[in-house]
Amino acid sequence: MLNNKSTIPIIREEYVDSLGNVYKNVREIAYEKNNICGNLGKYITESNGQSNKSFCDDVDLNGVLIYQNRIDKKIGYRIYKDTKAVHKDNIMIEELVKRQPKIKHSLFPTGVVTLDGRVIGQEIPFFDNAITLSEFCNKVINKTTSPKEAIKIHLEILKIMRELYENGIYYLDGHNNNFMVLKGDNHNITDGTNINMIAMIDYSPENIVFDELDEYKKKRLFECLRNYCLSILNYRFGINKIVGPFPYFYSFDELEEIILEQDHILTKTIHK
Repeated sequence: MLNNKSTIPIIREEYVDSLGNVYKNVREIAYEKNNICGNLGKYITESNGQSNKSFCDDVDLNGVLIYQNRIDKKIGYRIYKDTKAVHKDNIMIEELVKRQPKIKHSLFPTGVVTLDGRVIGQEIPFFDNAITLSEFCNKVINKTTSPKEAIKIHLEILKIMRELYENGIYYLDGHNNNFMVLKGDNHNITDGTNINMIAMIDYSPENIVFDELDEYKKKRLFECLRNYCLSILNYRFGINKIVGPFPYFYSFDELEEIILEQDHILTKTIHK
């Protein structure tokens, strides 16, 4: 089923690759070379932060560009700048969409964006009222922010990553640019109901493993989460001076024990 051919882009409810393989769970947002420029939606940002040039003007092929659908603002597009490379996001998205009904704390890409039949990006959920955890650390945390807020965020991250893990989705890129914080009033998190962490920024095929996880990738998963997310969060909140360096962990049960122990230490310190 597709929409009127005069509409840009053409939207198909399933994707068929060049070999005729049908991906029934993957929508296709189809463009042609002569109609893509200016029709991707509202330009939002570039993942690697190197420039603010548009899709059609930029000659740098590294990274991705993020756009927001101008009509349905809950939909975004993650577009590879190197549109001539072979991208197999359709295979990953097919598997993610199949598992979405069991996942309550993350929203996955729902389709592929194509240019003359080639995959050049993803259709993704878009959150207007969110900032990355990295932005939150840089812009929101201040001297009046309670250290206990770090524990709330740790527990949200644990909930998200554990749910993915228990459903055979191994997310290897858990750094603080890949988690979103739902903005509360004045961009402050004031209680647990104002925290909504969403691991949805960068579902790249090279960073997702399904069902089988070797020891090397298992180590990568947990150490990335520790080194580039949780440790940084503790540093920015200043609680590393109280609880010490964030310990290494290699299971989510171990991580839960660490977070609860840090919460216990902070509680005792605050009430002294």
